[in-house]
Parts: sequence; structure tokens; C-alpha cells
Amino acid sequence: MTTLQLSLFGLFAILFLYKTIVAPLRNPLRHIPRAKQPPLRRRLLIEPDSRQCEEWMRETPNDGLIRYSGILGAERILVTDPRGVRDILQLQPYSFVKPGPIRKIIRSILGDGLVVAEGSMHKVSQRKVLQPAFKFAHIKDLYPTFWSKSVEFVDSLSKQVASSGQEAITLDIIPALGRPTLDIIGLAGFGLDFNSVADPSNDLTSNYLHGFSASKSAQLRRMLSLLLPGWFLDILPLKRNKELNAAVKAVRQASERVIQQRKADLQRTSGEKPTAQFPDILGVTMQSGVIDTADLINQSMTFLGAGQETTTSALGWAIYQISLSPEVQSRLREEIRANLPDPSIGTSITAEAIDKLPYLAAVCSETLRLFPPVHMIQRNLTHDLTVCNTAAPKGTSFRISIWALNRSPTLWASDPLVFNPERWLNDARGGATDLYSFLSFSHGPRSCIGERFARAEMATVLAALVGRFHFSFVGSGVDVNPDPDMLDCEFGVTTKINGGLWVNMQPAQG
Repeated sequence: MTTLQLSLFGLFAILFLYKTIVAPLRNPLRHIPRAKQPPLRRRLLIEPDSRQCEEWMRETPNDGLIRYSGILGAERILVTDPRGVRDILQLQPYSFVKPGPIRKIIRSILGDGLVVAEGSMHKVSQRKVLQPAFKFAHIKDLYPTFWSKSVEFVDSLSKQVASSGQEAITLDIIPALGRPTLDIIGLAGFGLDFNSVADPSNDLTSNYLHGFSASKSAQLRRMLSLLLPGWFLDILPLKRNKELNAAVKAVRQASERVIQQRKADLQRTSGEKPTAQFPDILGVTMQSGVIDTADLINQSMTFLGAGQETTTSALGWAIYQISLSPEVQSRLREEIRANLPDPSIGTSITAEAIDKLPYLAAVCSETLRLFPPVHMIQRNLTHDLTVCNTAAPKGTSFRISIWALNRSPTLWASDPLVFNPERWLNDARGGATDLYSFLSFSHGPRSCIGERFARAEMATVLAALVGRFHFSFVGSGVDVNPDPDMLDCEFGVTTKINGGLWVNMQPAQG
């Protein structure tokens, strides 16, 4: 071993010992209760997920905060109480920023849009400009688009059942659900029809769904992003880099073509001032004054990535739950068929038609509570501040587990681990003891700007599916395990069913 190698090894050893032994002893937050974790050698390259956070919240006595170690021994502070959630998300939202590695992961998928913006860039330059596009007055005009694509999807599934020559078929429903959600967010977001329901093998759809799908290579890249500089990670010959680059390039080129055409149409309409109307989020955003092509492409990537993946995840969990709950499924179908047109006759619907179905809304809310598409909020403190009555120094890394708080037995009136849509029928909070107990769309100035859009799309697609088909659980995972209690959840960028969800699907009677 050379002198240089010995020096580098010695430096690494000193830094490692300081970080894992000396720094914790000097930590001003060392009085906060610490979660019980395995020895360092067994968790050095592991970032705990929300299941572990849920377990710590149950087992570790605390007063709103718990300490634990993340990858390479980095200290995290888990928020377990609505007081801390309010401090971070509502009272001082711009004093907390997403950690650099997390922003890096998100930026590689969503571009430099609203989700990665911080401070004044988020508050003024982006959210304020985008807000008009996500008001209900505009979202309600998109329901016919949601419904038409949902009908096209259930028609394609009906043809699949008919062509099988059987009364029912068994399939992994997760990949199938990605097709209507991709078409919907493409059309309603920026006027681009991916045509994935009609032709799932077309180049644009294949590139996108393959590039952003869950895989071992995706998990590897996420882990490396926590360890390596972004520029170095991007040049590594990883399979995921190739897939991601192809997907991003394809969507960026397609969205740029739409944007350039829109700008030309606007120019023809009124000279220098855009006044033409377009029935999608991109059109409203352009009407708000955003006309820079790069900015519009980034926002289009954000609409697509944030909207498609999360709604697909939510719909998958909804199908999972109703496939295990025949009573819930039957009641939901009765409500849908009594109030909505049969998808087979091609009648359009209004926002009021979907929004007046209380049990459908309850099923969606309960699914989003138990299985939030985004399971964790991660924030680093930008300056000394008090959180949950505790003085925290600049740089403190906070974690808010949406998954764990949505399931906390101290925050919900009835058993929070049970799928129970009834809890939402007589209480707008679902029986939660606090406004900040339900975090699936976050809270405060940085809450999900697309909540109305997401809820409307989820309800519409689910209504079309349940109105036409009966679903029964077959199994999950690569080996199609028939035990629903053994379902493996992947906590990545979104909360997914690992290995797929296999269901028996047959035309519903009656």
C-alpha cells in the first residue's frame, strides 16, 4: 500500500470515527430518545424506511421526536407528533429544505419544476404562477377527459377478457393501471396523448413506462445517489441511467413540440399577448404568463412524473383493498351504477356526478390514508430553530413519515390499521384527532398543489373499473404469493407493491 493510499485510508478512518463516536457525544440533540437499531456494521449502507419509523413510534417512548441513524450513520430526527409537523410544514416551511441527494433524485425524474424549487423560487416564481391551473374551477373541466380515458381503458380490458375465451382472466393489474394514468396526465396536463391504452407498445409509452418503472437497477441508483456526487452518478455506466435518460429525452422532446406549437398558436391569436384558450394545465400556465420554453418543459415533466406515478400507486392499492373486501367492493359498485352511466354506452360525465358519490370518496380517502403514494417527507433545517419545543441547530435532518402518522393509534379514533371507508362518511377528518394526522398530500404552503386533480382522477378511473369488473385477490410478488399479509411494500420514490398485484378480473354481474 502506497503512502497516498495509507493517508487516504487514515483520513477516512478519522472522519468515520468522528462522525460515529465523537460527533454524537457533542450533539445538542442527544437528549432526544433514540430508536433501537441493529449494530452499525449491519446498517451502515441502509436508510430506514417508513415501516421501521412506524415501529419506532409504537415502541420508543418520546415527546414528539425520536433520533435514529440513516445511511453511513447520518443522524435523523423522526417527527412523531402533529406539533412538529405543524412547525415544519405550516409555521416555518421555508426554513426547511429537501436534502441535496433527494433533490437530485427528484430532479433526474421531474426536472427543475415546482417540486424541487426552494424558498422564494417556490413561493413566488413557481407556485403562485401555477396556482390558477390547479383551482377547482379549472379541474372540474377536466373530468370528461378523465372519464373518456377511463372508459377507453375498461373497454380494452373487456376485449382482453373476451379474447381469452374465459369468463375471467388473471393479470398483474399494476402495469395495466399505468396506461390510463399516463394518457390522462398527458392530455389533461399538457395536451399530449401518449396513446398508451390503445397502443401500449408505442415508442413514447414504452420509453416512459420502462424508464420510470420499479426495478433493481432503480433501487441501486437511489442508494448510490445518497453516497455519490450527482455529476459522478450521472456518468456511471448504470442500466438505470440509460433507461432514465431515454425516458426523459423522449418526454422532453414530445413536450417541447407541444409547447412550440402552443406558442405559435398564441402568437397567431393576438400578436404579442397570448389569449388563446387551451383545456389543460399547460395552457392555463401559459395564460398566467409563463412562456419560457425551458420552464414550461420542466413544469410539464413535473406534471407528468408527479401525477402519473402517484396515481398509479394509489389505484393499485385501492384495487388491492377492494379485492380483499367483497362487501366494500359490492357497496361501491352499487353506488357507482346507481349514479354514473354505464361506461359501455360512452356517455360523458361532469365533476358533480363523481363528486356526489360519498362512498367512492371514502374508499379513495381510506386508501390514501393507509397507503400514501409518497411515504416520507425529508427536510433539513437552514438555521437554528425550535421544533416541537426543542431547540434544533442548523443542518438538523428531519423526517416526517406520512405512512407512520397516517396509521398512528394515538392520532386516529378507531383501529388505524384496518381498511375502513366508513370512518370518512360522518367525519371529514376520518376520525383523526388532529388536522395534521392525515398527511398524504402534506400541509401548508408546500402541500401538494395537485390534490384536487389527483383525487378526481383516482375516483374517476376507480369508478369506471369497479362499475365494469369484479376483482378478487390472487397474489402478489414475483412468485405470486397468495397470502395478502405477506405482501411486500417497496418504499422508493413512491409506495409500491413489490413484484406486482395479481387479481382475478371478471365482468361484474347485474
